[in-house]
Amino acid sequence: MIHSRTLLVLALATTMLFAQSSCGTVLPAVSTTDFGSQGIMFDLENASSLPIRVCGIKIDHRYRSFPTSIQVYKVTDGGSHINLQETPSAWTLHYTATNLVTYGTNPVSNFSPVLTPIVGLPPILLSPGQRLGIFISSVEGTQNVKGGVGLAGPVEASDGTLKMRSGYTKTRSVLGTAFGTTTNNANSRIPRMEFEYAPVYPVITLTVGGNTSTTNTTTTLASGSDTTIGSVGVGSATTDTGTLTSSDVTASGTCPTVSTITRTWSATNADGTTTLVQTINLMDYSPIIATGSLTLSRNVTLDAACSSTIPDLRSEVAAVSTDAITASNALTVTQSPTENSAVSAAGSVNVVVSVSDGCSAPSTVTYAVAYADTTPPAFTAPAALTSVPTNAGACIATAVSLGTPVASDSCGMSLTPWVNDAPASFSLGTTTVTWTATDTNGLTAQGTQSVTVVDNQNPTITVAATDSANAD
Repeated sequence: MIHSRTLLVLALATTMLFAQSSCGTVLPAVSTTDFGSQGIMFDLENASSLPIRVCGIKIDHRYRSFPTSIQVYKVTDGGSHINLQETPSAWTLHYTATNLVTYGTNPVSNFSPVLTPIVGLPPILLSPGQRLGIFISSVEGTQNVKGGVGLAGPVEASDGTLKMRSGYTKTRSVLGTAFGTTTNNANSRIPRMEFEYAPVYPVITLTVGGNTSTTNTTTTLASGSDTTIGSVGVGSATTDTGTLTSSDVTASGTCPTVSTITRTWSATNADGTTTLVQTINLMDYSPIIATGSLTLSRNVTLDAACSSTIPDLRSEVAAVSTDAITASNALTVTQSPTENSAVSAAGSVNVVVSVSDGCSAPSTVTYAVAYADTTPPAFTAPAALTSVPTNAGACIATAVSLGTPVASDSCGMSLTPWVNDAPASFSLGTTTVTWTATDTNGLTAQGTQSVTVVDNQNPTITVAATDSANAD
């Protein structure tokens, strides 16, 4: 039969050979318990000259009827806690793990190879030379910390950095209270128990624009911006000390990324160095158009032929355009509809002017160009009427045929191209008729026509009758 102390040495040697685990280096530990006990006490000591973080605990425990909860207590008074500290007020609850469901494969045997991590355990910090008391307790009465090969008394394990001394069973005399007073020295056991620890490296904190990060970050800036961005702090889980340095490597980018600065922050303390990489992408953003300097509403007059052209607006847009990379005189400025395109009707056209640096997305500005018709119709009134006869037996002329005027306009005439103010009946003499022509844009032209009514009827003579009786 192999002695239990030999088992401990073999377990420790194997663990040191495969030292890396989920959160750090593994130190296998032993403790004492018997069935029905609900607590194990340990002394943990940092035997090194540097701070360490106990980052994980695994325990071989027994399940009877339902998932259980494990409580982890600690005390930092620096004394020995094996078989001592029976007063609950000396201990503080560090963490409670609920619903643990991974257990030993054989709840009846004296040894089970399955270790269950106490998940989510917050780090337990140990400064150089510090001793810490740990009490791991089961909340439910049906839960046992699994017993192993019989061995009376405390057992120590150390790898030169973390030193552990196993404690004795602490039976909870009343479930729900922190500790009981029973110390089971005579029937102590060695369960499987592991502690994991890691160095306490510095923590680099980068704050940019109110956002804080302790991991690698990427920031995007316009090329030419100040790249000294954010604030950087350095600390650790136990101290705010640490020497902070930074170094930059700049590489050319591919449009629209002009260049990329890889800034590596390094913080060093006695345990080692932590790095955080801040990637700064300098971008060639779209050109900036100072639209406040432009008059974006334009009025253009159509000529007599009802035609004009789209104005060339490129030069004035170029004059107020800037770019972080490309010189203003090297920017490409285009417009749509293109400059000098023909216009042959009154109305409004949106002219979009685009400014491009050949890399980033173009910037645009839109003009509203209105085309106004200011040329009235060409108009000729009908010829004058000089001898319009009066109506028979009357001194007026009605239903006079005035003739048809001649009116034209390059932009088009209205549906009712002309009107006149001729009266229904013309009196003797000359009457002036005013004609008005209107084009499709509401412009008018006038002309006059004289209408002269003449009396071309002979007078009528009536002779009075003679009285023959009075002839003598």
